[in-house]
Amino acid sequence: MRTGTAHRRSGWVGAAACVLALAAPGCGDTADGLTVRGEDPTNLPLAGLTDDEQARFDRGDVLFEQEFRPVQGLGPVYIRAACVRCHVDDARGPGAVERVVFVEADGFTPRADQSGFPFGPALRPQFVAPATQGVVSMLGPETPGVLRSVRVGPAVFGRGWMEAITDAAIEAGAAAQAQAGGVVRGRVARTSDGRIGRFGLKARVATLEDFSADAFRNDMGLTSPTQPTEPANPDGLTDDTRPGLDLPQSAVDDVASVGRHEREGRWRDGRARPDRLRHRPAGRGDKTHARQHDLTDDGKAVHGDLH
Repeated sequence: MRTGTAHRRSGWVGAAACVLALAAPGCGDTADGLTVRGEDPTNLPLAGLTDDEQARFDRGDVLFEQEFRPVQGLGPVYIRAACVRCHVDDARGPGAVERVVFVEADGFTPRADQSGFPFGPALRPQFVAPATQGVVSMLGPETPGVLRSVRVGPAVFGRGWMEAITDAAIEAGAAAQAQAGGVVRGRVARTSDGRIGRFGLKARVATLEDFSADAFRNDMGLTSPTQPTEPANPDGLTDDTRPGLDLPQSAVDDVASVGRHEREGRWRDGRARPDRLRHRPAGRGDKTHARQHDLTDDGKAVHGDLH
């Protein structure tokens, strides 16, 4: 749980602050006009959560740092065995995903035919029995027509703020940019069922629950009700040493609550703002009365009550 890890991290965070203060005698001393006031951790829950929200955050926090094992459903092929391996302190990295894709002569447009990578573009080099090999590319790094990229895991904190922006605000922003013309403009990402995508590569995932289930399955080979199949692998395995689903939906939801309720530093008045988060609809155990963001033309957030 974050309560314990906060104490473990405070030592090296404080030490790093001293280094940034150019080896001043004390961390509160000034150096070249800079004063280190203290750490502002981003891996703690928002203030003001209900008891139920705090409990789900704590359960999700434990799962986030848990090293999964084959008996718990890890594999058969995977990238890392724990969420924290790609999101240390719930921030970016150090774990990364390597992806490969065939591209056109311009060097970046994906070819229509990607059959040369039958297990998908993401490499999953780690494996556990009964698998005999991971998903790796046999093509060299300089192979013509192949684009390789390494992507560091994104920060987890602040995801609730992304979720809190209304669909209408996103659609209005895209419409305004299209009307204004110009080279730089965005379009609304849609999932296959028509929902607005907000998370994951190219915003292909609509909700934090789906994002959590997607990461469990694609990064660790842990299946759940919304992601019930194992990733494609060279051995053709359709299950691991734990038969059936590896995780219940409740575990997926608990990890999603970490991103939803984790603070992103302090606001100007030094306090986190839990009233700005939009919670999931009734049936998931969250509040049904919350506040939701809209964006004005100048990019400032306004909000209104939802019932």
